[in-house]
Amino acid sequence: MKYLRKYLKFTLLFFALGCSSNNHGISFDENAEHFSEFEENISLSLQTLGVFNRYTPSIILPHDSIIFLIPIQTQKQWIELYSIHQKKVIKRHLKYGRGPNEALSAFSSGISNDSLWIHDLTLSRIVKYKLEDLLTNDSPPASLYKLSESFYSSKMLNDSILVGSGMAKTAHKLQFYNIYTGELTNVGGTYNIPKSVPVPAAKDALTAYVNVRNSDEGADLALIGRYTDAVEFFDSKNNLSGFTIQGPYSFNPTFDIGTRNKTFFMKKRADTKKAYVNSIATQDNIYALYSGGLRNEGRKWAEGQFLHVFDWQGTPKASYNLGKHVYGYGIDGHNNRIYVYSEENGEILYANL
Repeated sequence: MKYLRKYLKFTLLFFALGCSSNNHGISFDENAEHFSEFEENISLSLQTLGVFNRYTPSIILPHDSIIFLIPIQTQKQWIELYSIHQKKVIKRHLKYGRGPNEALSAFSSGISNDSLWIHDLTLSRIVKYKLEDLLTNDSPPASLYKLSESFYSSKMLNDSILVGSGMAKTAHKLQFYNIYTGELTNVGGTYNIPKSVPVPAAKDALTAYVNVRNSDEGADLALIGRYTDAVEFFDSKNNLSGFTIQGPYSFNPTFDIGTRNKTFFMKKRADTKKAYVNSIATQDNIYALYSGGLRNEGRKWAEGQFLHVFDWQGTPKASYNLGKHVYGYGIDGHNNRIYVYSEENGEILYANL
């Protein structure tokens, strides 16, 4: 009888939550500063750099005269070096597999100081290469760092500290993890979750992309919303103090509450809207690829046509119309240029910003 009462209680709670049809009062920050327009609205004319039709790269990392291309999935190599001058792939590294110089996934990646790192979510480890080794060595040695935690999004703040979001074990938005020692060194950022909403479902609805920069002054961390057009800034040097901006549409996550194996999650609806597909940070700005598509709109949901640019003071600087929906893109902060991948033609395109 005790187990029957527990089952009925769980079922009634799930039924009541599942019948709700609004956003459940979920938001990044109820004190967010709202804006309705960007300082500039610009249409870009993308030019063809060259052909690349091996796969669809999800991560594009420009570095000097090389573009590092990393796919959504592969059973070959994860890193391809594309020469901007020669307009072709000149080297391939990191095979698919479980070995010391292999990976099973490349969920996130970036360049930090003189190294390129990849977060292998499947094997729960960071794979790190020296940039010089990738450029000059046909079999560059990799450094592997096992992770004891799992993150939805992650970026390297410096050589040792990985900043992650979406870790299940904490109620905080940001987690700081030392890849050398395997220790969680800090957490920060508080979720705005009504008591009526299960925490796992709320955290699912508030998933965000981590952005970092090296700065001695002001904000150096930011979270970009996946289902809300909000951007939250933090200063890691000042007890993670921060602020939030939201716009230009100021929408919050719309979802039902589902359950799977007695765990609550965000159940997407036909009218669930995607905000940002991904984001990339430089020392000066954050470049976030905006979708605005609904769950049932296929490619429009999964990809983005507008590049929203924010500076680290929270100013909505510009909205660039790319003229097409894209998924993989990269920013060259030194030359102020965007690179995107066109699936229609199997081409790498670029434009100056």
